[in-house]
Amino acid sequence: MIANPYRGEVVVSLDGEPHLVRFSWHAIAALQARYGQGFAATVSQALASYDVATMAEVLAIGLAERHPEMTADKIMASSPPMVTVAAKVTEALNLAFHGPQGLGTEDRETKANPQPARWRTWWRKLSRRLPWQAFSRANFGS
Repeated sequence: MIANPYRGEVVVSLDGEPHLVRFSWHAIAALQARYGQGFAATVSQALASYDVATMAEVLAIGLAERHPEMTADKIMASSPPMVTVAAKVTEALNLAFHGPQGLGTEDRETKANPQPARWRTWWRKLSRRLPWQAFSRANFGS
C-alpha cells in the first residue's frame, strides 16, 4: 500500500497490515467535535505524553475514511508501537494542515512582491563597492 502525501496519507502498520491514515476535513471536524476548538493542543499533548486512549481515538478518526472497522478498541488491542503511532499521526496531521511542502513554504506563483529581494540584491552589490566609512554619521551632517 502506497501513501499519497498530496492527499495527506500516511501508512501505519497495525497487526502487520498496512493501513492508510488521512485527516480529511471530515476527520478534522470529528477531532474538533470530540476535543473542542483547541483540539490541536489536546492532540499534541496526548501524542507527546503517549496518552494511549487519546492516541487510539485520534488514530481511529484518521483511519475511519479507508478503514472504518478499525476502532479505538481494536487499535488498543493490536497494541502498535506508541512512538511509531505518535510519529505517523503527527505526520498525517502536518500533511493535512500544511501539505507535502511543509510548514512555512510558499508557492512561487503566489509570492506577494518580489521587489524586496531585488532591493536586497542591489544593496549587497552596492555595499561591497563602497567603503563603510562613507555611511558614517559624520558624512551625513549628524
